[in-house]
Amino acid sequence: MYIQTNAWDDLCVPIDRSPRTERCDRALDCARRKLAARSPERFSSALWYGAVDSDPPKLVVWVLLAGDASRLPTWYFPDDSEEEDSLPDPALRPEIMLMRQDVLACFANEGWPDAGRPRVGFDAEARVAAEGGYQYFRS
Repeated sequence: MYIQTNAWDDLCVPIDRSPRTERCDRALDCARRKLAARSPERFSSALWYGAVDSDPPKLVVWVLLAGDASRLPTWYFPDDSEEEDSLPDPALRPEIMLMRQDVLACFANEGWPDAGRPRVGFDAEARVAAEGGYQYFRS
């Protein structure tokens, strides 16, 4: 009897995940649920990256937005004290600020150190996909 397997199964080795990495994953799962409920037509996906075990303050969370990329922000990191808007459509700011608060709240609920500090960036999913996916964030 021949059993077909996925070739990747033989190459994949379980990775020990640190408690901080697991905390990030749980916080991001929480954020995804909140963002999808708050903005089902605007929210597309979210991801995090950073050396969370050696330098937790360097955590970056990206929220990718659905819609016309020309009307959505590019590498936009809102700040509570920000006065000027660099958004193509300033009417998006209240929704984006609420989304940012949702993300930070999820990290706070997970006990993230300095939970108000993770940088939360926003960009258009279509732009990210067109520019190479994860590679887009490495530029």
